[in-house]
Amino acid sequence: MNLSPPKLHSVNADSEKLFFLRKSLGWTQQDSARRSGYSERLIRKLESGAGVRPQTLRDVLTCYHQQLGNESWELEDFLVQPDAPLSENKEEPCPYIQNVRDYYRIIYEERQPENIVKFACDSIRFTGEGTTRIGRDVLEQRARTFLDAFNPIKFTIDRIQSQSQIVSSFWTVEMKHVGPFLGIEPTDREVKVRGNSLVVFAEGFAVEAEDQFDVDDLLQQLQGLPPRII
Repeated sequence: MNLSPPKLHSVNADSEKLFFLRKSLGWTQQDSARRSGYSERLIRKLESGAGVRPQTLRDVLTCYHQQLGNESWELEDFLVQPDAPLSENKEEPCPYIQNVRDYYRIIYEERQPENIVKFACDSIRFTGEGTTRIGRDVLEQRARTFLDAFNPIKFTIDRIQSQSQIVSSFWTVEMKHVGPFLGIEPTDREVKVRGNSLVVFAEGFAVEAEDQFDVDDLLQQLQGLPPRII
């Protein structure tokens, strides 16, 4: 395994690969943070595809490698290739892939948070930004927070795939800041943030979901500052 960092100040990790590596270990973001010596915020940053220092990516991959023992890894295998075509499950054999697409379109782009009832069970287990809570009302409250703060909101699904009743998606969201958000008054700035989601379905409804994006990057953009490199 060659994890010597390239001579760059910042790299963008392949969020999909980092996400599934962690899941293959059965670790939460908190587990990864504790074992790698970094913060949960850093793990979220990596899995959202935001820029990090090469040594940071190297350290986290080394932590995963020690558990999985895969000798074939190269650091470059985990970097975003800017000219590479995006991968997507073209056949979409799982009907829940469309559910995920419809969720972002209806709830956020068409601004109908009341329709969350059509997608999620009442007792859904939801994890967002490192915190796990129970209940469909959690999803609705989260949606309304973003809808009050941003308009318009546009989601682009960069990658989406399924395995049985589990759908994972990697997306980019573009928004205009028109209302207070995390203590920041409206700026009319247009922001662009990457994130990803993992949703487990049963009997037609989402029963578990993990949704994450780089909150720090968003706050930096709202303040008109360049993203911080960790």
